[in-house]
Amino acid sequence: MEVASIEYCEPKLVSHGFHFKACEQGVVVKALKLEKGLFIWVGALSQPVLEDLALSMSTPYEHDPIQTKLMGDVLNMTSMNLGSRLSKKLGKPVYLSFNLECDKMSLPAIEAGIVEEIKKHPHLF
Repeated sequence: MEVASIEYCEPKLVSHGFHFKACEQGVVVKALKLEKGLFIWVGALSQPVLEDLALSMSTPYEHDPIQTKLMGDVLNMTSMNLGSRLSKKLGKPVYLSFNLECDKMSLPAIEAGIVEEIKKHPHLF
């Protein structure tokens, strides 16, 4: 009878969560590092919904990452635009779900909060 051998392998998925204040409310971010990409959920703790999802990724044919809306209001470009900038910065595909109601003046603060966390903990992204 053959004996099976068990080998340790690194996990393929790594999750990370953090929060900060912006948009006059608490912003919660959950990140799931995939083998060759990243899933980011942005929302409020008081309303944890997944109503929006976009994919952004680089191609050898375009300077900027291509992007598509997978779920949600196609007129709301927030997840596509933010995902595109993060994809370009990280050099990997980014699935981004942005589920906050806030004005355009608050978006730079939200992006800065996410980028700051990426700089602090790059191994989690």
